[in-house]
Amino acid sequence: MASIKMFWNWFNEHRDIFYDLHTLPESEQAYYYHTLASKLQEFEATVSYVISSGAPAALSKLTLTTNGDSEGFMMVQNLVAMAPDIPNWKIQAFIQPKITIDELIERTDPPYLFSGMSIKASDIVWKPDFIDTNTGKYGLLLGFNNLAKSLQSRPVEEINEYMTTILLDVLGEFTAGKKLCALNYQFLKDDVDEDWLALHDLPVFLNTNNM
Repeated sequence: MASIKMFWNWFNEHRDIFYDLHTLPESEQAYYYHTLASKLQEFEATVSYVISSGAPAALSKLTLTTNGDSEGFMMVQNLVAMAPDIPNWKIQAFIQPKITIDELIERTDPPYLFSGMSIKASDIVWKPDFIDTNTGKYGLLLGFNNLAKSLQSRPVEEINEYMTTILLDVLGEFTAGKKLCALNYQFLKDDVDEDWLALHDLPVFLNTNNM
């Protein structure tokens, strides 16, 4: 198995390249992105990364992620725990929440553009669908205040990708991976009644309902 220390030594040696990577030709970017991905997957197939480039003279951020797959969470935590201090870089575990509860309540959250569709997290409503008694994770039933018919025409795999992206931004990766196991959908607006909950209620529900 790959050595965590050797991985961080390698990244530290290449830190300036990755810091300026967004300024390099696309072919060089692709090479280094692929190399970094391959090295991380030597530890665990689900481990990936997100690089957020800082402004000039600001820190760049390397986020290690499994995109919500909880099976790789321990490896991500181990990798970040053993990360040295690397000049000009912040190393963090997991995708962090990007949308605030206040933005959802006030419906000021920015829209997502998926395949030409504009979707806001605050347009999503939900109900608990079931709970897996073995893991304590919830399946959710999601409904939509807008775009129901447009979404219904899309493949389920595509909708899952859209919704997973939004839920990671609302909940953060760690909570989403630890608390959710499945997503199902109802698309007709007539089904969105008083029994449905606004998305801003979901973080509190998941953090207060434990088996």
